[in-house]
Amino acid sequence: MARNPPEDASAASRPLASEERRYARYSQAIRDVDHLRLFENRIAWRLTGVDWDWAEASLRLGMSTYFGMVDTAEALAHEMAAQHVTGEGGRIAPASWRGLTFRKHLGDPFDLARRGLVASTDMLTIRADSDGATFVLHNRSAGNVAVAGGMLHIMPAGVFQPSSILPAAQAADFDLWRNIMREYSEEFLGNAEHGGDGNPADYAAEPLASFEAARAAGHIRVYCLGVALDALTLYGELLTVAVYDGETYDRLFADMVDSNDEGVVVKTGKVQPTSALPFTRHVLDELISGGRLAPAAAGCLELAWQHRHTILGRN
Repeated sequence: MARNPPEDASAASRPLASEERRYARYSQAIRDVDHLRLFENRIAWRLTGVDWDWAEASLRLGMSTYFGMVDTAEALAHEMAAQHVTGEGGRIAPASWRGLTFRKHLGDPFDLARRGLVASTDMLTIRADSDGATFVLHNRSAGNVAVAGGMLHIMPAGVFQPSSILPAAQAADFDLWRNIMREYSEEFLGNAEHGGDGNPADYAAEPLASFEAARAAGHIRVYCLGVALDALTLYGELLTVAVYDGETYDRLFADMVDSNDEGVVVKTGKVQPTSALPFTRHVLDELISGGRLAPAAAGCLELAWQHRHTILGRN
């Protein structure tokens, strides 16, 4: 059974609660000092192992909580910033292990028994037809979300967790596609999030039923590109891509919102603003060089481009 690191291991990287003591957990400091709009300690599935080869991939998972991951990941980021961001203007000192006590304590970042790794499902959404392929990006609100705030991210993206604390939901929701469908409902269509303490998600109801039917009919093709760790925080990301037939995309997202609880949909063009960004090498290079893409978004876009002939079904 994977475990979280002992609390005293991250003591030096946790903020001060007073002159005499530090916060017991990093999540407590976030709630008190810089409270985010979407910041709740819900149960979630943690990644404990990955078996990956060219034939198939399998994930081993256990139960944890969202704050169990935050307490580790944000403490790592705080420790790194305290040691390497120096002077006025945020000058970055050369990389060094000096002072990274907590980071050294965790050891091998791929040893998932050393910390809680609650993985997010990050989905690159591509609309494809005979005219080409487009994708969408999300400008995530720094005041609302804990991860990738103020950055551009693929959408939808969300923690792999059940829709309710009820046991029936935990059994029914242990499915990555169902988790992603709920994220589509929330981020693309603006529907309320299943917050964890209410009724479980009903996958026979709209819009979830239409997502499921479209995928079963082959109008949505879903791929997993890999499992990644953020180099700074060691957050875990399941990098995935969904390719929609143009007609299916237009039907399912006819009422797509311009903004949601987590941020604003990126749009370009002055005369007729559009959220459809061309899936081309030129656009990807511009985004990556711009420095605003979340690391997981940059990695997912790059991998999708490398495997574009497979995921788009073109020679």
